[in-house]
Amino acid sequence: MEMEDTFITMDEHGMLEKPRDLPATAERRIIIIDGANLLHQAHAECSKLNPPDSAADTRKDLVHLLAVIRYFLRNDFNVITVLQPKYTRPRVVLNEFICKPLERLGLLVIPPKPVYDDLLLLRMAVDLDGVVCSHDNFGQEYELSKSKAYKRIIQTRKLTPACRFVRDPRHHNKLSFDGHFITKFHISFENPSRHYLTEALFSTPNLARHEITLYTGQKWDAGSRERSIEFIDRLLEMCLHEGGPRPARRQSLPAPSGNRRRRDGRSRGPTPSHQYQNDDEVEDGW
Repeated sequence: MEMEDTFITMDEHGMLEKPRDLPATAERRIIIIDGANLLHQAHAECSKLNPPDSAADTRKDLVHLLAVIRYFLRNDFNVITVLQPKYTRPRVVLNEFICKPLERLGLLVIPPKPVYDDLLLLRMAVDLDGVVCSHDNFGQEYELSKSKAYKRIIQTRKLTPACRFVRDPRHHNKLSFDGHFITKFHISFENPSRHYLTEALFSTPNLARHEITLYTGQKWDAGSRERSIEFIDRLLEMCLHEGGPRPARRQSLPAPSGNRRRRDGRSRGPTPSHQYQNDDEVEDGW
């Protein structure tokens, strides 16, 4: 299954629409993105198109992460990205300025150093009845974990993305009819079948953990999602404008209205705490 989409432009292709044979009460599960894994995959694909010729080219570009987050939001999925702290540093990534805005939106979780990000991904997927988006096969976690819930996530709730990004300057700075930048990319999923994708992405009322999906979905209404997409569009434009944001614009970028932050600064979204239970305690409903 493959689709073509564009950064920033209003042209959208709803590849992940709800199948007609699902009941109207079926709900979309939250997507948990393996940020580091996606960045490495995108960088490898870009290197095929544009072989690196400078030290700057070895850095991963967070603009790719923005594009995938936007893709899922546009298809009406809630999203959380888990990203190791080192991928927020300017010597490792390009466009590192986007991390704080994404955190404020509740779209990004940066775990503390002692926390193993792959286990956090799996734990969040269990807690939120979500779907892991990663090219990693989690072989070590599958072999060593005693948690049946983790193993089921790996077997039945993992999207394997094949994102082919065009990071060629010849394709930048072209304007669409609405005056936005255009950069094309392809997204496909290397999973076995449409049936697999449907079972992974959608929850139905007959499932034991459906209420968790309902609760997670209620954390973010359609208006908040649209405002977040508009905000991401602004971030993307800044990333693609002359190779990066200008300091004045970076400082003046406000958080979108109706975001997921409470007055006490904590997220309204379903970001779990970093207090973890033993793996054997997360089996309920599986």
